[in-house]
Amino acid sequence: MKRVLSVLFFLVVNCIGYSLNFKLYPTSFNLDINKTSVNEVTIINETLNPLRVTIYPEKDIEFGEDYNLNNNITIVPKNISLKPGGSQVVRFRIKPDATRKVGEFRSYLTFKEILPEIKTTATTNADGLMSNIQFITELSIPVSASGDSLVVDGSVKNVKLKYNGGNSILTATLTSKGNTAMRLNYDLEVIGKNIKRTGSIGSSKREGVSELKTPIELGKKLDGSKVKLIIKDQNGKEYYNNTLILQ
Repeated sequence: MKRVLSVLFFLVVNCIGYSLNFKLYPTSFNLDINKTSVNEVTIINETLNPLRVTIYPEKDIEFGEDYNLNNNITIVPKNISLKPGGSQVVRFRIKPDATRKVGEFRSYLTFKEILPEIKTTATTNADGLMSNIQFITELSIPVSASGDSLVVDGSVKNVKLKYNGGNSILTATLTSKGNTAMRLNYDLEVIGKNIKRTGSIGSSKREGVSELKTPIELGKKLDGSKVKLIIKDQNGKEYYNNTLILQ
C-alpha cells in the first residue's frame, strides 16, 4: 500500500511539473454584454516541441449554468498549431443578445492540447514494467459580461474564523439575491497587536448559496486575542462587523 501511495504521489508531483506546456495572456475578461467586442488571447508554447491546441467556450457551473455566454462567443481560429517556443493570437467576439441584457453572465474560454502531439514520459516500476504517461495541458480563463441594472444583494451568515497557531481560516455562507455575483472582501485587525489584514474572501454564484473560504496569515502566539472583522461587498456595503476571539 505504501508503494502504491508513493507512486501516486510521484505521478501527481510530476504532472504538476510537466503539464503546463503553454501559458495564456490575459487571464480574464470583464466585458459589456450590450456591445459587440473583439478580444485577443495570446498563447505561448513553453516547450521545445510543436503543440496543437483547441479552443472552446464552457459553462461556469459554479456561477450558474443558465447564465452562460456560450452562444454569444465566436472564436477564430478554433484550432491552432504552435511552433516550439512560438506564440499565436486567438480572437473571440462577444455579440449582443436580446435575451441577455440585464445582469451578469459568465463562461470559461478553455484551451486544451490536441492528441497525439503532446509529450509522453516513459516510466519503469519496481517489477520492470514500462508505461507511457501522457501530459495534457488544459487551461480555462473566465469571461464575464455585464448588462444593465446590476443588482448586488444578499446576506452573509455563519462567519467563522479558525486559528491554528499561525494561520487562520475565514469561512462564510453567502446567499446572493441579485443578478450578479457578490464579491466579498474583509478588513481584519488583531486588537492591541498592530496586525491588520485585508483581502478577498471570494465570489458567489449569480444567485443562490455559496460557501466561501480563504486562509489568512496572522502569526504565532495569538490564541485568545480579540479580532475586529468587517466584511463588505464590491460596492462597499457592510454585511458583517463583529469582534471575535482567536481560538
